[in-house]
Amino acid sequence: PAAPGDPVRQSQFSRQLQEIAAAGYLVRSLDAFWHGANIENASSGRSTVVTFDDGTASDYEIAFPRLLEAGAPASFFLNTANVGTPGYLTWSEAREMQKHGMTFYSHGHEHVYLTRLDDAALAFQLRRSRQMLEDNLGRPVDFFSPPFGDCNKRLLEASRAAGYKAVCTSRSLRARPGQPTVNRVAVYADSGPETIRRMITGNSWFYAGRLARAILIRVPKQIILTKEYAS
Repeated sequence: PAAPGDPVRQSQFSRQLQEIAAAGYLVRSLDAFWHGANIENASSGRSTVVTFDDGTASDYEIAFPRLLEAGAPASFFLNTANVGTPGYLTWSEAREMQKHGMTFYSHGHEHVYLTRLDDAALAFQLRRSRQMLEDNLGRPVDFFSPPFGDCNKRLLEASRAAGYKAVCTSRSLRARPGQPTVNRVAVYADSGPETIRRMITGNSWFYAGRLARAILIRVPKQIILTKEYAS
């Protein structure tokens, strides 16, 4: 699951992690999931992945301590232009989190609608972010998450050309290892125990409802964006 939308409070996040464990699921890293690493859960062998977009300061101040308490790794997608600015992670915080099993990937250099950029500007956003992350954290950056979930075929091709192995989308579908796109499901402030349980166990009604909601939201959003860029 991802963590966009309404903010999840500290106590809620702790309960969500507890619900994942209670359902017999192991939280594993995005890299381990995508490569299909055989990490066994003593109770069931089932696993899930937790990711965060944007790289805000709350990732370090709130999410990181709760993840450590739960023994759960997570993956964080950063806009590298924001690192070190007020309200966002610093490189030293990211390095500390990385030492404790957290991983960091690209959310673009700036938080902009990448599909609206020309080819040169798009390539810059993808390559600059990956370079800065690898230079500052010393590890390969194989995954990319588009800001706003803004993704199309051209962006997927550009991400591969920039060296990414997969793009993490905001599509409300279950993810599969080794695919060029990795589906993620948003977790909100009102995502209670039953929602989390239905999400991680792949409840068909839950995913059908999420897809319908995404379609209803996306159509007017795209119309508004088209008007904005046309004006």
